[in-house]
Amino acid sequence: MDYNLRNLKEYELEFEPGSEMEYSNAAFDILGSLIEEVSGMRFHEYLQSNILDPAGMNNTSYAREIGKLPENWAVPYSYSAQTQEWSPYPYTENYFPSSGVQTTILDMCRWGLLHLNGGSFKEHGILDKEHFDILTTPYYDTPWGDNIALSWYLQSFMEHRNIMHLGNNTGFEAFSCIFPDDDISITVMANRDFSRVGRIMNASSEVLFGETPKSYSLSARYPFGKAYRENGIEKAKEVWEMLESDTTDIYYSDVDDILTCGAVYEADKQYDLAKPILEYYLTYNDQSTFTWRILGNCNLNLGDTSSAIQNYLTCLDINPEYSKAQNALDELGYFD
Repeated sequence: MDYNLRNLKEYELEFEPGSEMEYSNAAFDILGSLIEEVSGMRFHEYLQSNILDPAGMNNTSYAREIGKLPENWAVPYSYSAQTQEWSPYPYTENYFPSSGVQTTILDMCRWGLLHLNGGSFKEHGILDKEHFDILTTPYYDTPWGDNIALSWYLQSFMEHRNIMHLGNNTGFEAFSCIFPDDDISITVMANRDFSRVGRIMNASSEVLFGETPKSYSLSARYPFGKAYRENGIEKAKEVWEMLESDTTDIYYSDVDDILTCGAVYEADKQYDLAKPILEYYLTYNDQSTFTWRILGNCNLNLGDTSSAIQNYLTCLDINPEYSKAQNALDELGYFD
């Protein structure tokens, strides 16, 4: 957690606290540090002792062996231009506490019961009414027209009031939604990113409330990825641009999905597969420092140091304060 706080020193507030709303993982990291300071306990120990154990969530924890998938756990998968096992198991204390909690579907059912019972689970009163109400009291409007409480989004689906939150990490996605007036809690968990847990959540809710599930569109990344795997980048470009212009198709085209395909390959050290996709994305957005940097990583690992240096320098042309590009150039001895 100290790692997160050190990183925050480089940033300034974007607005006066309390004046606007923007979801911030960094703010929850700071909150976790405050809990440690006040309680005298490590954050994950405080959470375990005061919430998880009393709620019967005995298979939920932050404390897992770092860098190794625990035995009998679902293997994570990620989608680039294809679904592939995600080998660098994404667990590190650097995610605490805004991310990194690991759980089971049964434990999330217990979490849903805790919410439906107003902060209690069986005989355990985990949160009193005053503090539980804080979780579901609307504080700000969201940019998309709903409200947010203390991290929980307050929405309405098919005219049924609900409390929801979703999360994802490389290889995993989860969505939890509670309908307090209907005494219903739904959790969807997937061991693959970009698995559309929100779509599954909506379809489940439609069935529960007696409606026919709607048809939902798919990302054009899937036919793009298939074309790339089978015929290379030029055919993939052709497919993407066709779907981008075809408003009647079942696919939607979000250009950042192209970046995602390349970024997953780069993170998995498949640099030769990542490079053409990243170069294609830059034809849409040549101001993305992240893309230029990971393209530089690809070129560097493919033996093209001069191109890598130019990629990192482009990052600094766009943002002279971009420390990751500066560090990459330092490691290459560029400033010596």
